[in-house]
Amino acid sequence: MNAPTVPLSSRRIAALWLPMMATWLMMSLEGPVLSALIARMSEPAFNLAAYGVAFALALVMEAPVIMLLSAATKLVEDAYSYRQLRNYTTLLNLFCTGVMLVLVAPPVFDWLARDLIQLPDPVAKLTHIACVALLPWPGAIGYRRFYQGVMIRQGQTRRVAYGTVLRLTAMLATGASLFLWGQVEGVLVGAGALFHKHVETLPTGRFSRQARNKNAKACAAAPGALRSPVSKPRVRDRALWTEKAGGRGEAAKIDVEVGGA
Repeated sequence: MNAPTVPLSSRRIAALWLPMMATWLMMSLEGPVLSALIARMSEPAFNLAAYGVAFALALVMEAPVIMLLSAATKLVEDAYSYRQLRNYTTLLNLFCTGVMLVLVAPPVFDWLARDLIQLPDPVAKLTHIACVALLPWPGAIGYRRFYQGVMIRQGQTRRVAYGTVLRLTAMLATGASLFLWGQVEGVLVGAGALFHKHVETLPTGRFSRQARNKNAKACAAAPGALRSPVSKPRVRDRALWTEKAGGRGEAAKIDVEVGGA
């Protein structure tokens, strides 16, 4: 196993950890802020109860994909492992979205909400509305967690925090807009804001690609240097891009094999 390029000092640990700590602190603000908005709208008791149940059900639906961050941090070592885990992520997202789709089907949801959980009728109706609005929830979270893991693997934790800033901004803007409009149920303010916060998925994917391309070009410039594991081509990939002589040819080839996955 190769030694790390940079010594693992307390300063380096803090530099990698602090952006992730800030990410979770920002995420923890979502619940109190949305609850405060819902509490200031009509029928706050019913809507707050429905929002809480819908959020709890959404957490169950996201459970299979939530650890993709850890999986990507551990497993993405090269272009091949990146593609394999990305394909697995897609299948897992489709499965979770399919389960969510079955859950919101009226017969299934009525049994779950009214018979099993025994929610009051007004709360059950509002919860169903919120769950329908959250249908894309597990898929969006799956892709976001996967790309975040890739960036953490490469030490790009600041970009994870940048994405969370965009997420919090989108959530606040959506929640405030729906609140000021005042023509929707309070539970939809919460569900709509939670859904639109996943605008973070798009820049997170772009940040991940930029980080991979940067590491690939660095490895091409100094093939013998120790880099982060994701930037090192496998033996098969190295044989492919070293066939062409010249710095620009090598850099272009490794960019396709590793960065362009």
